[in-house]
Amino acid sequence: MDENSSSGKKIHIISNTHWDRAWVYPFNETRLLLVEFMDSLLELFKNDSKFHSFLLDSQTIAVEDYLEFRPERKEQIQKFVKSGKLIVGPWYNLPEEYIVNGESLVRNLVIGHKQAAELGKVSKIGYTPFSYGQTSQMPQIYRGFDIDTIIFYR
Repeated sequence: MDENSSSGKKIHIISNTHWDRAWVYPFNETRLLLVEFMDSLLELFKNDSKFHSFLLDSQTIAVEDYLEFRPERKEQIQKFVKSGKLIVGPWYNLPEEYIVNGESLVRNLVIGHKQAAELGKVSKIGYTPFSYGQTSQMPQIYRGFDIDTIIFYR
């Protein structure tokens, strides 16, 4: 887009990942890939001040898994979460919302909010773009967590 354009349209590019804890690869292999990925991401944050932010698939479990391998990086993670560079939560584990019940969705959000708050900031984006369906009660569930923006698909 030409910056002198009069259309007034803006394009937002959101750096993110879809992190399946155990899908294509076994859990232990995926965790090793996560450590490599997070190490690289933290180096990018440290070395490139122009890199705006990264959405960590709206879940906190990836940070939990990473810190099991690299507990010494917790303060660094907290710094980037507090500054908005690393966006975590509101979920603990990104759900396949169509096949679980409402209570498990609420508990998932409770845990995700608690962990994200401990890291410094809770994302308030209802992000479920990879679910194979949408639960009809999600607007009410999101409202209960002060989430008024969603990104979804399918």
